[in-house]
Amino acid sequence: CSDLCFADPWISAAATAVSKLLPSPRATPPQANWGACAIGTIFFTRLGQLASASKQLTLHVDGFVKPQHFNNWAKSEQLQLTLQSHKSQDETLQFAANGDAQAAVANHAPNVRVCTLESTGSGHYERLDVLLVAVKAYDSVETIRELRERHRHLLREDALCVLLQNGLGELPAGQDEALRVNPADRWQFVNGVTYVGGRVLSFGNVLTSGLDAGMTYLAPFQISNASQAEEDLQQRDAKIDMLTQILLAAGIHCEVLESSKMQEILWRKLIVNAAINPLASLLDSTNAELVEEVLTVARNTGSNVCSMLADLRRGSRTEIDAITGRIIAGGRRHGISTPTNELLLSLVKALEEEGYHVDYQVIDLLNFRFEGSERVTLRVDETTSSITCHAAELYVFDVSVEDTAFKKTQQCEQIQVVAKDESVTFHFAEPLAKGARVTLKLQFHGFLNDHLRGFYRTEYENQGEKRVLAVTQFEACDARRAFVCWDEPAIKATFEISMVTEPDLVALSNAHVVETLVRPKKNAHIRKNTRSDVGGAMEKVWKFAESPLMSTYLVAMVVGEFDMISDLTKEGVIVNVYTAPGQSARGRFALNVATKALSFFTESFGISYPLKKVDMVAIPDFLGAMENWGLITYTETYLLVDEKLSSHEVKADATRTVCHELSHQWFGNLVTMDWWTGLWLNEGFAQFMEFDAADHIYPEWKLWETFVQDIMLGSAFVKDSMLSSHPIEVVVNHPQEADEIFDAISYHKGSSVVRMLSEFLGRDIFYRGVHDYLVKHSYKNTVTEDLWEALEQASGQKIKEMANTWTKQVGFPLVTVQQNADGKCVLLQERFFSDAQWSSGDNSLWDVPLTFCTSEDPNSIKRVGIWDAKTASLKNSTAPNTPLAAGDDINKQIQVPDGPKGWIKLNPNQASYYLVNYSPALWKRLQIPVKEKLLGVPDRVSLLNSVFTFARTGALELSVALDFTSSYLDESASLCWKEISRNLGYYSTLYRDESFYPEFQRYIRTLFAHVMKRLGWDAADKEASPDEGEFRKTVIHRLGLANDAEVIKEAKQRFHAYIGGNSSALAADLRGSVFTLEVLHGDAANAKLLQELHNSSDFAEEREDCLNAMGCVSGSNAKLQVLEWAVENVKAQDIRYPFVSVASDKVGAQVAWQYIQDKWDYLTKKYSAMTLGFIVCGVVARFQSEASAAEVDAFMVGKDTGGYKRRLEVALEGVRLKSAVFCRDRETLAKWLKERAV
Repeated sequence: CSDLCFADPWISAAATAVSKLLPSPRATPPQANWGACAIGTIFFTRLGQLASASKQLTLHVDGFVKPQHFNNWAKSEQLQLTLQSHKSQDETLQFAANGDAQAAVANHAPNVRVCTLESTGSGHYERLDVLLVAVKAYDSVETIRELRERHRHLLREDALCVLLQNGLGELPAGQDEALRVNPADRWQFVNGVTYVGGRVLSFGNVLTSGLDAGMTYLAPFQISNASQAEEDLQQRDAKIDMLTQILLAAGIHCEVLESSKMQEILWRKLIVNAAINPLASLLDSTNAELVEEVLTVARNTGSNVCSMLADLRRGSRTEIDAITGRIIAGGRRHGISTPTNELLLSLVKALEEEGYHVDYQVIDLLNFRFEGSERVTLRVDETTSSITCHAAELYVFDVSVEDTAFKKTQQCEQIQVVAKDESVTFHFAEPLAKGARVTLKLQFHGFLNDHLRGFYRTEYENQGEKRVLAVTQFEACDARRAFVCWDEPAIKATFEISMVTEPDLVALSNAHVVETLVRPKKNAHIRKNTRSDVGGAMEKVWKFAESPLMSTYLVAMVVGEFDMISDLTKEGVIVNVYTAPGQSARGRFALNVATKALSFFTESFGISYPLKKVDMVAIPDFLGAMENWGLITYTETYLLVDEKLSSHEVKADATRTVCHELSHQWFGNLVTMDWWTGLWLNEGFAQFMEFDAADHIYPEWKLWETFVQDIMLGSAFVKDSMLSSHPIEVVVNHPQEADEIFDAISYHKGSSVVRMLSEFLGRDIFYRGVHDYLVKHSYKNTVTEDLWEALEQASGQKIKEMANTWTKQVGFPLVTVQQNADGKCVLLQERFFSDAQWSSGDNSLWDVPLTFCTSEDPNSIKRVGIWDAKTASLKNSTAPNTPLAAGDDINKQIQVPDGPKGWIKLNPNQASYYLVNYSPALWKRLQIPVKEKLLGVPDRVSLLNSVFTFARTGALELSVALDFTSSYLDESASLCWKEISRNLGYYSTLYRDESFYPEFQRYIRTLFAHVMKRLGWDAADKEASPDEGEFRKTVIHRLGLANDAEVIKEAKQRFHAYIGGNSSALAADLRGSVFTLEVLHGDAANAKLLQELHNSSDFAEEREDCLNAMGCVSGSNAKLQVLEWAVENVKAQDIRYPFVSVASDKVGAQVAWQYIQDKWDYLTKKYSAMTLGFIVCGVVARFQSEASAAEVDAFMVGKDTGGYKRRLEVALEGVRLKSAVFCRDRETLAKWLKERAV
């Protein structure tokens, strides 16, 4: 009767298998997690199969693993391990998920279970007889020590411990005491060598070379100066014999050897590994590619990727010291030279160190400069006498290159800088040979700029004193402004960074800190981070661990004064939030979101977060947020939330943003697009994942409904219906062009298409494909086709052909539904344009996932399949309730139910990325499910959005859309009223100067008045929904803009009470709207009050509310004064807000545009291209006439619009569309209002 436990290379002291002959069931450990490497998985599978199938023995096989590796397995219906072989049929093992034999799933072996080492500490757990340890050689001692210190209860006092690893079967000098017999446990240790080979394809899925090909040898471990009782030795030998018989019964060839014979086996394997592993790693080759018929072992493992190469590929430490290093050490002890092994050792160690080593000796926050040195280990692909890389705004000097193998160094003879290419070339006298490993060494100086890019500075106040911090922002191509590099996403490397700072400052980088040292200053001239105080005599050195393989744009550094709060995820990852001093309490909300989101992504992707920590830092001047691996940077409003003073909208935005950036730790960081053409693979997926995670954390917020309204309908469709749109996957010729596609198409259309694919495939299949994609391409780069391949393999469906119609084509389809006399529907498809006159001549077609519901059963969604528009037939069926078969004409059976109340709704829940237009009769019938709320909120919102969208294009009369609004009079959903407000607000702004404008405002007041009566100004003790405050803001804001006297009066009173210090006078959700209404309807003094509040407030959200409101002041002079104040007092990240608010009416738009023209040279010097683009495009978008658009075109001739050229085209096209709508619908609206006699 025996217990077997395997500790696994991926899971430190954890284990992969236990078998046990027991007379009665044991106590069940708690639910556990699974994660196994090749040897552990192979042995566990074979022993588990024996335990499941044996009729002579009752074996129990348990697996001990770390908690973070089993979240997905615990939920899966496929709780099994799989061994794949080139030589035989695949083998599988099913087992119980939670270690509970009582709860084992049907067909799973109840005596094959998985649990954690920690879970054995509670309850009765019968102790083990035999333990097999299959960790890396360098982890053996730590594994045994951890078992003895923390899990001694796991093994019997006389347990047998078998160590299976590479090396000579000996431990490092002075460490074999770990294997001595301990009086407390009397464990016996056995040496093991196995020639069973395998490679992990994914968790629980191993490709083997066939178990018949490899032997496993066992022998007692030789421990120096150790003596044991004869009785113990006899028991040890008996257990070894018993273990051998069990392994043989499990189909694992096994033989017991004497210790002396074992040394011969160990040396034989060591010699093979000492040659094959380093050479395979250095040449990036399989064993078969290295040698033909040299040794039986090499032949049997010819297709393997050796473990050392696998370690290098994932950036892990290798066993080169335990293999080759042992030979060298032994040779030195005996005076034997081992030059070949010494060379192999040095080369593999160089590979381990390959990457960037960047040391910042000076980060001067007073004089805004930095100094550093750099070592980069490179492989020479072609013989060359020069090295070219990226550098911008850096002074580079003292450049040399060293041949790693031969330790030969030569100085750079010439440094050639090409400023327009942001490149530098180093020329050397002697060529660098092809295949050589070289180390480039250099020094550099740089400047901490104030343009929010590269390594830049920003100011903040601490107790009334201005302070400076330094921060990086490298995406897309600004790492070259901080150090010399190859600044492209496909050129991944590891990064070791160190920084020297003032002792009282905090330094952060991607990896965790491994060492800090306070020492006397080497650069005494460096001052503190104030503009007046001279620093002390000491400085602090920060050394950070090596990062994973990653792209340069993900490298990050921050230096400044911070408060910090921390928490742990349930998987043990440290999460830190850094804020300006005194702001840490406002970081608690984001910290809570982050810990939950990291666990959600770990479980959903089935892949652990690969770093020890993640830092999230609130930066006073920053554009948005950036997903730097392990060090995420945010503008303050996206990270700092005040539970009392923050609005629901800000809380939701912060939640989504934190989830977005954390999802990037997998999508974008672990797996990265090959080039900026694939940007949507990063951003589209991250946006989808942000909603999925946020909805998981706060399901009561119903964020997927918000996604439909704000992301798909309100943004993606608007931009994608323009002539200036572009495909999701757009060719980027230069990295600077990438800045222009960080837009609604990459983010919002991209995420909408991802959501469509998830809905089409089903969430489980979709995430299975995502998991496979991430596992296969970890630490690598991909193109879109790699994702389609993974989803196809997971689903068995032809995804690529369908998906390419959405990612490679510009625009999206409009599906038009007509009804025949017999009630059957005729569907037509064409590209949708925001102006119907553009559609002629465009023949684009899409593969549309076709779904619908009808009045017969509104809650039953009919999933038809993929509509191949080219043949008007079905490509494939996706559900058993589909009414059509593949190849059928889609117009055959989709039918509107009979009767006057029969209706049909295509694309329920707006699951897919297309719009649907109906005949007038069908539109009229759709008012029935809207009034009776037979359709969900996404459908009620999308119908309202669609009818107004078609009115703006000219496809429907505006009167049809206005009449349709009457269906929502009894509506209770906040999002529906938000949609009504948006659309009526569009026309209200458009016709502000028309004679019928007062009548239109009266109509709006009448429409919203009854809702206001229900909501009131103040929240009830228990709101109807979490977004009730948002609902109240929508109604009050629209009534105030429509000149409702009561709302304006109440807003005035609450505004002045709030400004006077009564913060309870304004609910957080109403603050921004009340600020705007009082400035709009008051005098210029109110704008001044908001400027004062902005300057005194330490709360970023409140400051932003001030900036969004103050520009609404009346009068050209007052508006101009706002702009002049803003340019001198507002941070670059926020400067667009006052410009856009000034341009909120016709007069203000002209004031702002004139200011831009007059101050063009000043603005272009003061702001980066991205920031200037936000200003220009934000103002231009407020224009409404063709004349204004022409004026902008004329001014911009010859101007450098690099970084926002595409955005400007979108803004101008929107202006011309508004001009067309104004002319087309002016009479229609006037007539409709007159007929209503409002």
